[in-house]
Amino acid sequence: YSYRDIRQNLEEIKQEQWQKLDSKQVLLSSDKHLENLQSLPKLVRSWDIYTFTEDHIKRIKICAQLLDDLSNSALRTRHWKQLIRLTGGNTLMDSDTFRQLTFGKLFTLSFQDHADEIRATVKRAEKDFQLESTLKTYEEIWLSKTFQMVPYQIKQTNEQRKSASTNISSTNKKSRVSIGSLSQSLLNIDVSTSDKINLLSNLDKMFIEIEDHQINLEILQTNQSAGSFLDEISKWQSTLQHVEEVLKQWNYVQELWIKIDSLFPIIEIDSQTNIHFSKIDKDFRSLMISVGNNNNVLKCCQKKNILPMLKYLTNQLNKSQQSLRKQLFNQYKRGRFVYLSDIELFDLLTSG
Repeated sequence: YSYRDIRQNLEEIKQEQWQKLDSKQVLLSSDKHLENLQSLPKLVRSWDIYTFTEDHIKRIKICAQLLDDLSNSALRTRHWKQLIRLTGGNTLMDSDTFRQLTFGKLFTLSFQDHADEIRATVKRAEKDFQLESTLKTYEEIWLSKTFQMVPYQIKQTNEQRKSASTNISSTNKKSRVSIGSLSQSLLNIDVSTSDKINLLSNLDKMFIEIEDHQINLEILQTNQSAGSFLDEISKWQSTLQHVEEVLKQWNYVQELWIKIDSLFPIIEIDSQTNIHFSKIDKDFRSLMISVGNNNNVLKCCQKKNILPMLKYLTNQLNKSQQSLRKQLFNQYKRGRFVYLSDIELFDLLTSG
């Protein structure tokens, strides 16, 4: 077994593309070469060619031990560039070109002399991958999340709505302009004949999920490995903050609308309050019908002017609520309700 045989075998290994090499096989061959060297007479071990060959094989082994690390799927282009920069290679080389390098090229770049730094880079890549996977999970969750809807029987009858609409037409000849309320896409939705509507359901569960994800994003933001993902983390923090704000406003609007609608079978609402509520009722039902047509949470919460629209509805519903409280208080201020305030009375009558 000659030096020429060892050299020939090592050169064959170096000609192979590093990704196609079996690191275990390279290590076995290297160990066999070292074993054969060490079996030579002691006199030979003092020769320069012996010490050179032994050192060369040991360096081949160190480089081969890195192959599994370099094959780690967590490595991205930025990590490859860090590795190339570390070894003094061409930093313009992309990851595909790097993967096509021969084992001999890795050896020439002296990867074996930077084993600890390379493994540290791979460790960082694994942490980056965990961050990337977490963000991707959030993206998949929220891009596909839809509202749960439940049917609701509208208490206000078609006759009551038609009556209010007739009064609106007689008192306002000009077409109604959407002032911070409905976007143009919702103005043409026909709600005149529907006596049922689908409402948002299980929002409490969604609020909990948003809070959990926000907390996790804050933790990710403080992670030492977050540098490459700070923009993505900030984007999702901003997105979820907006979704949460929209849903809280939406939930308030829906709950107040239900309360006011529930009064129609109980009392005869005065015409002025009825007219005012009828305008807002139409806007709200148009919005909910649009959600039924596309109930994707992100798309609904990112509709143009959705937040100003909900704030407008909130303001107008609050005005209807104030008028109804006064009317209820005047009608029920005697008997067993005499000690209740208008707010308490309103809450009592709408609690069912």
